[in-house]
Amino acid sequence: MPDLKAKIHHDEIDVLRIISIFFVVLIHTTSKILDYSKFDLNAHPTTLFLNQISRFAVPLFFMISAFVLEHNYSHDLKYLPYLKRRFSKIFLPYLFWSLIYYFLIYPHNSDSLAKALIVGSSSYQLYFIPTLLIFYLIYPLLSRIFKHLNHRIVFLVSLIIQLFFVSIDYYLTPLTFAHPLNVFLLNFMFFNVGILANHHQERILIIVKKYYKKLVIFSVFLSFYIFVEGEFRYFK
Repeated sequence: MPDLKAKIHHDEIDVLRIISIFFVVLIHTTSKILDYSKFDLNAHPTTLFLNQISRFAVPLFFMISAFVLEHNYSHDLKYLPYLKRRFSKIFLPYLFWSLIYYFLIYPHNSDSLAKALIVGSSSYQLYFIPTLLIFYLIYPLLSRIFKHLNHRIVFLVSLIIQLFFVSIDYYLTPLTFAHPLNVFLLNFMFFNVGILANHHQERILIIVKKYYKKLVIFSVFLSFYIFVEGEFRYFK
């Protein structure tokens, strides 16, 4: 197919997927522990710590999705064939499991089936898929305007907008848009970064090799900061 690039497999992407899957499972298991303990944080500090430092997993999934899309598709891809390929891989499994959850596991869901499919409310963890479908819908546009996304000023403005939405949602009041749109607005920068990362692989690799120890130290520091911040916000 002319809009598909020659495929080159990246083992590193598979490793990142495995890491993300592990930490998503950790998010859900630790969240259940906190929920069953009625958020007795003093009794479960380790659980809270693991819950908070695992939160990078979902944004990382969005980055991986964008990286792989940009890696596999040319900028002049045909929109409808592209959508057919992408949606057939993700929508049918999503539809199947949504129906299982909606009718068999959570039959007392207050949302209509149509709404549950749109917002991913058949089960709490399915919220991710409608948001990913939004990214799939707009990816061809983002790919075509890549040269603009790659501009430093555009990148900086996008980052400021992203931080604005995150700050409002985190410190003031949760965003009141429909749930897939909420998640989209809180993660669109990660998707853009995934697209950019595909075009700057060698440069990123050089930076990582050069500053490896500093990046590890910074990551450890950041994980403890997130724990303290998460604990404070939970208590508040």
